[in-house]
Amino acid sequence: MGRRTAPLSRVVAVAIGATVAVAMLIGGLLTDRVVRAEQYGAVDDFLVASTDRPLPPPDDERPTEIPEGDEGVIRAFTSRVTDDIAIRIVSDDGELLTPTDGVQLPDPPADSTDGELRTVTVDGDRYRVITTTTEWGAEVQIGRNLDEADTTVASIRRWLLAAGVVATAIAFGIGWWWSRRIARPIVRLAETADGVAERGEIDRRSATLPDGPTIAEVERLRSSFTSMLDALAASSDRQRRLVADASHELRTPLTVLRTNAELAASDRLTPDHRRRALGLIVAEVDELSDLTDELVELASDHRRAESEAVVDAVAVVEAVADRATARTGRTVEVTAPEPVRWRCQPGRIDRAVWNLVDNALKFSPDATPIEIRLVGDRVEVLDSGMGIGTDELEQVFERFHRSDEARGMRGSGLGLSIVAQVATDHGGTADAARRQDGPGVVVGFTVAADRVS
Repeated sequence: MGRRTAPLSRVVAVAIGATVAVAMLIGGLLTDRVVRAEQYGAVDDFLVASTDRPLPPPDDERPTEIPEGDEGVIRAFTSRVTDDIAIRIVSDDGELLTPTDGVQLPDPPADSTDGELRTVTVDGDRYRVITTTTEWGAEVQIGRNLDEADTTVASIRRWLLAAGVVATAIAFGIGWWWSRRIARPIVRLAETADGVAERGEIDRRSATLPDGPTIAEVERLRSSFTSMLDALAASSDRQRRLVADASHELRTPLTVLRTNAELAASDRLTPDHRRRALGLIVAEVDELSDLTDELVELASDHRRAESEAVVDAVAVVEAVADRATARTGRTVEVTAPEPVRWRCQPGRIDRAVWNLVDNALKFSPDATPIEIRLVGDRVEVLDSGMGIGTDELEQVFERFHRSDEARGMRGSGLGLSIVAQVATDHGGTADAARRQDGPGVVVGFTVAADRVS
């Protein structure tokens, strides 16, 4: 069973919405705490101030001076009773001194202390109450209705809740819109990848790849994906051309093999003709073997499998020269003014240098020497052969390319294309030019400068 997935737009929208909701919740809780403290603190301050001195009556009933004596003090307290304030006075002998027709505050707890504040409920209304004792021993309770404070706090809570819901909805909407904008190129890339994987639509990628402004990471993904498809298209094109070229090049030696095999099997051939036919068969088999090896080199991932190492480039070149001399008896000279070390795939560099030398041996007279020059990041092979036409210098590195003069010689036309591939894989280039000091050509390649030490 596959992993459960969710659209990026939904994930981002929910994440942003949840973040805003949590932020609003925390902010709401802090705001609620501050508002409650301010509202109920104001009530507490009022009650504490009320016990510091007898409360005067309302403005329209304010006497010129507060009456003296117990009765005057009681009247001063009770005259302040309004809809939101309740007073309860009990004498030191337990007699209730305030009227009984108003709000009756409950008795304070037995363990209450002087000036203690508490919240009580009377007939469904909440009161904040302070209890104190007068100098003459009476117990005075002053209570203030909390409806106004509760209403303010509840209003703030409703406003915070509404603001939180609206902010969360807006954040969710913005997150959804923005995440869809971000996800759109990714979805298009996924659709393109599906088309390439399922239907091989490499050449149609430009019609479906996203374009336009986007964030840096998505742009990097688009650029990398485009580069990958370009590389895939180039690889696919090289593969098609290789198959087409190989089928064409294989057809000729196979036809010759078939013809000579039929001749060799004929009863009408003389022994000399039969030996000649068999010799041609062996030569064509050798040619096919070389062609097959070079096709495998071009078509396989051998270049990726070989590990890189830092090697003595002079030693590699000299080993190739010694091998060529041993096989052909020809003189192969090496010119290397100073030691050079390359970070490379040694086997492939050896093969490239060998192909240059082998090419020079084929196209130069037997009595002439072959020279290999190695300077820094470049190795080149000089011969004294028939040369190459100026119009063909850029074509010699193409697969299966063979000049008219080389049609009758051995070879598949793949050797120099392998040289070009090795040079490219090592960050360099391959080139060919006519010699300025005489007949022949100079064919060589370079590697990236940062590979040389």
